[in-house]
Amino acid sequence: MMMLKEKLNVFDFKGAIFDLDGTLLDSMNVWYDVDREFFSRFNLALTDDYSKAISALNFDKAAEYTINRYNLDLTVEQVVNIWYEMAQRKYALDVVAFEGAKEILERYKQNGTKIALATSSTENLFTPALKRLGLYDYFDAFCTSEEIGKNKDFPDIYKITAQKLGLAPNECIVYEDIEKAVNSAKKAGCVCVAKKNPLDRLTDSDFPNADLIIHNFREIL
Repeated sequence: MMMLKEKLNVFDFKGAIFDLDGTLLDSMNVWYDVDREFFSRFNLALTDDYSKAISALNFDKAAEYTINRYNLDLTVEQVVNIWYEMAQRKYALDVVAFEGAKEILERYKQNGTKIALATSSTENLFTPALKRLGLYDYFDAFCTSEEIGKNKDFPDIYKITAQKLGLAPNECIVYEDIEKAVNSAKKAGCVCVAKKNPLDRLTDSDFPNADLIIHNFREIL
C-alpha cells in the first residue's frame, strides 16, 4: 500500500526521471549474485552492510571501497573488469523489468511527459537490457553517475538530467529506491517517489523525505 504525505498526482509533471536498478529493473539480484561470486572467488565474507555501503556508488568508487575495506591486491580497473564480466552476461540475458514498469513509461509517454534515466549503472550494461525488454525507446535522455563524476550522494545527477530534458528540477518527478538517492533528488529540487525494493526489507520510515512511497507501480497506474 502506498504512503502519501500530501495529495500528489504523479502524472502532473513535465518530466519523469527514473532510477534503473531496483526501480525499473529487478536487477538487484544480479548484483547480489555478482557480489557472491566475487567474494567466493577471493574467499571473503559477504555482509549486509557491505551491500548497503556500495549501493549508491558507481563502479570505480565501489571498487575502490572494496579494495580498501578488504585490503585486496587488485587495481580498481581489475575489480571493475571482473564485475563487468559477471554482470554483462546477466543484464543481457536474465534481468527482467518490475511489474508495471513498461506500463508507467507508456502512461508518461502518452501524457507527453519527457522521460529520462538517471543511473549509477553504465551504458554497456543497461542498453542491452532495456532494448531486450522493449523499454529503451521510451527514454528521451540518459544520465549516468560515471558521466558527471559524482554518485547519488549528491544532487548533481538529477539537476543535469533535468537539464537534458530541457526542464527545471521542480518540473520533474523522480523515482528512486534508496534513501540517499531520494534525499539527493529532493535537494536538487525534484519531487521524489520512493519505490521500495522487497529485497532490501526497508520500511516506510526509511524514506522520511519522500513525497510518496510505493511498493510497486501498479499502485499509481
